[in-house]
Amino acid sequence: LTVYEKGGGHQTTSLKIKGGDGKEYAFRSIDKDPTKLLPFDLQNTFVSRTFQDVTSMQQPYGAIAIGSMLDATEILHAKPKLYMMPPSDELGTFKYKYANLLGMLEEKPKNVDEVGTAFADADEIFQSRKLFRNLYEDHSITVDAKEYAKARMFDVLVGDWGKHEDNWKWAGFETADGMVYRPIPRDRDYVFSRWDGFLTYLVDRKWGAPNGENFGYKLNDIRSLVFSSQPADRRLLNELTRADWQEAAAYIQSRITDEVIEKGIRTMPPEIYELSGKEIEAKLKQRIKDLKTYADQFYENLIF
Repeated sequence: LTVYEKGGGHQTTSLKIKGGDGKEYAFRSIDKDPTKLLPFDLQNTFVSRTFQDVTSMQQPYGAIAIGSMLDATEILHAKPKLYMMPPSDELGTFKYKYANLLGMLEEKPKNVDEVGTAFADADEIFQSRKLFRNLYEDHSITVDAKEYAKARMFDVLVGDWGKHEDNWKWAGFETADGMVYRPIPRDRDYVFSRWDGFLTYLVDRKWGAPNGENFGYKLNDIRSLVFSSQPADRRLLNELTRADWQEAAAYIQSRITDEVIEKGIRTMPPEIYELSGKEIEAKLKQRIKDLKTYADQFYENLIF
């Protein structure tokens, strides 16, 4: 592994890394720091400390469980693993800031001309903006809308309310009928969110923030859960029928069994299980039973 550049992101400390296997990886810190989004005058103040404290609503190890559960499906996905960055001289100028940092290492879906080994053996990898532009310009390319619907039903199951267009990449595969693009969901910072503090309780009201959703035993509001992804959803899912959505929900129900859920939650650090793992596991087992109801709500939210 060779570190070559600091990564982006509004909350995460990250590094971009090239692997000797021809792939590219990202190392992303477990701890989040959203205070750099604040105006300079508010940084290092009570406001910034409060803002930082609100990140406790996130489940820091949720992405590990998500990768494990998605292994039971055909949805393309990253498989993050937990590591401590060693205090190695090979970090060069990054050693001071990144040594001994706890984080997750995962493969980055990069376009085939940038890596030696393409993610999922795809012929192309695009960001959402480039995909949408190409869809307008070239009618021979298509998106696998049914697979995208399956991915979105999984997002509903795990309460991922942060799937705006930057949190997707698209893997293109050449077929006899042209290029077909499959979704690659990314960045699982908001799965299993727990909005149980005073400030988050206020934000979670219907008159509060339009996006965001507490991860409970039941889905409270489909609109707030899918708000961030509406532009992409309305572009890519407008031809699917109610029956297609029921089919997508049934697919997730058939793949994400109780055993898959239990295994996925157990991939998080064992210390986490007693703190929140048992509760997350129980919520997932209830939500999967109701997934077809949520599929109907998703469909109706798109058409009305």
